[in-house]
Amino acid sequence: MIEGPGSARRKRGRPSHLSSRVLGFLQDELRALDNGACLLPEPELAEKFGVSRKTVRAAMRQLELKGVIRRVKGKGTFPTSGATARGMFRTPVTEIGIVSWGEGEFYSSIVNAAAHEAMRQECQLALSGGPSDTERTEACWRLLDDHRIAGLVVLALTDQTLLAELAARKKPLCLVDHFSTAAGVDCVRVDSEGGSRLAMEHLLALRHRRIAYIDAVDRSMNRARFAGYRASLEARGIHVRDELIVSGDKLAGGADAALRLLALPEARRPTAILAFSDLVAIGAMQAILRFGLRVPEEISVVGFSGANPPLTIGMPELTMVEFDTAELGRTAVRCLLERLKNPDLSARNLLLPGTLKLGQSTGRAKQ
Repeated sequence: MIEGPGSARRKRGRPSHLSSRVLGFLQDELRALDNGACLLPEPELAEKFGVSRKTVRAAMRQLELKGVIRRVKGKGTFPTSGATARGMFRTPVTEIGIVSWGEGEFYSSIVNAAAHEAMRQECQLALSGGPSDTERTEACWRLLDDHRIAGLVVLALTDQTLLAELAARKKPLCLVDHFSTAAGVDCVRVDSEGGSRLAMEHLLALRHRRIAYIDAVDRSMNRARFAGYRASLEARGIHVRDELIVSGDKLAGGADAALRLLALPEARRPTAILAFSDLVAIGAMQAILRFGLRVPEEISVVGFSGANPPLTIGMPELTMVEFDTAELGRTAVRCLLERLKNPDLSARNLLLPGTLKLGQSTGRAKQ
């Protein structure tokens, strides 16, 4: 066996030139290993390198202290990372599933933000689903049955019975853009009631008193927006008039709803409209302009962002309540990971606030 000269005079803790060479030999051996294989025993490595077992042992100890290798009693010495590492030594990666009941750019932005947050948190996101409720439901069960999936983010699921059944699987569940009555389900959604209050306070400050509300046709979709509208009027002592509450979906529905409001006698006609969405608000503005009235000089209009409305050439820019939809996705992932770390947390209902973006569709009420 060959040992370098002057070994007795070397400072303690400083690797010799020979030990450094042996470290290089060992790293070459690690790279050459087959998947899941272990290093040769120390005597064989010493003979292969032409050094003493003591030198090999010192080099192995340095690699072990750096976390490059790990000894398993009775089995051998294995690399802890890289393509040839055994699965038992790889750092486990948290994997979460996501299924969306919602469609369109609003929900795509949530999913994209969730994926970026998952990568930032060094976990993986498994996206599944389908075009039908049946396929989405099956995707939820498939993800929950997968032992690799630690928890589930679900977007816009309104079926409370299904939510309760999913929650019964005891894997963390975070619901985005809706509420849940099931125990233990975290909910992340926008503060729709607070958004309505922002819009209403703006209109009320402009001296509007006859304010109409265009709701979604399915009024169970977001009761909080209507609740904010009603509460704002009641707080000012203004009677909530049923004739000023109509419904309509998308552009055509918003236009039809506005025409029903404009058909009222002028003394009872609204001076302002709060619409359920930006598409509904733009449809309402189109109808108002076709009717021969001006926005905002004769009727003001406010909407909610989220549907990515088309470019409205020749129309006032819409005043609307905006929500950071990307933050919904980021918050949902953080919420789920927090619950994985602390399963005993109480169920949380997180409301993300909105902001009022002023356009040219609102102005002071005509006296």
